[in-house]
Amino acid sequence: MRNRLQPRARKRSWCALTNFGVEHLLKGFLELAPPPSDRLSDQGPIPAARSDFAGFVFKIQANLDPRHRDRVAFVRVCAGRFEREMSVLHPRTGKRLRLNRAHRVFGQERETMDEAFPGDIIGLVNPGEFHLGDTICTGEPVNFEPLPQFSPEHFAVLRCKETLRRKQFERGMSQLIEEGAIQLFHDPHSARREPILAAVGALQFDVVRFRLESEYNAQTDIEWLPYKLARWVTVSAEVASQTRVPLWAKVVKDQLGHTAILFRSPWDAEYFQRENPKLTLSAVRIWNRADQEEHPAANPA
Repeated sequence: MRNRLQPRARKRSWCALTNFGVEHLLKGFLELAPPPSDRLSDQGPIPAARSDFAGFVFKIQANLDPRHRDRVAFVRVCAGRFEREMSVLHPRTGKRLRLNRAHRVFGQERETMDEAFPGDIIGLVNPGEFHLGDTICTGEPVNFEPLPQFSPEHFAVLRCKETLRRKQFERGMSQLIEEGAIQLFHDPHSARREPILAAVGALQFDVVRFRLESEYNAQTDIEWLPYKLARWVTVSAEVASQTRVPLWAKVVKDQLGHTAILFRSPWDAEYFQRENPKLTLSAVRIWNRADQEEHPAANPA
């Protein structure tokens, strides 16, 4: 069986190297692939055939070009027609932006895009205006369903080893958090305000530390924390004033200012919920317009 398969594998490799049959394969893929579909928003489903442009920011990547320390926001065109240098509305901030620098990105290669249609992916040089899950549009403002933020399972404090590299460390952390490489919390009651980093997997900390060292020349030390899950809190000011958080938990704010509580085990979170039935604890945080206002924090005991 192995001897019979080897010639076929060599033949397929030769076809790919000589570009023989690749065009037919791609055309067949386009015929079989589903067309762009409607996308849910706060205004209901937005059809791809809508005349006004609408796009969704699903990824942000820092340092695609290390020489310029740039950030690129990847946008999926969901409706309408994109044109370079068009003016769009950023509903989250209410600002109008002109999209001067739009690219098609493939590895290290970039190609200027003058237009794009539903289903296309465009890379916009991001000066810090975009967040993951943002919508940009023309015409009637819409907000597509945002990306959820799930509860992390590993928590740690990351410190810069060299004081002289503190500025590079902070800039690198800001950009890595912006692209969603890791989540950030902080203790609003602490004078030092050390950032608490959180991730679903421990490997994400290794990736962040490596990128800080290789891309920003900032070496770090890590201190692991005993917490195992986070729960976002929705609570009124009256209930918050009557709530006491036990010593084995910690009240924190995430990078967008939402109140959360860190617990050491699922049992601790369930016990706290039973003792405080008026609080709503959520394992998933989803951005919406109301989230622009900070939730009142519970008072630590």
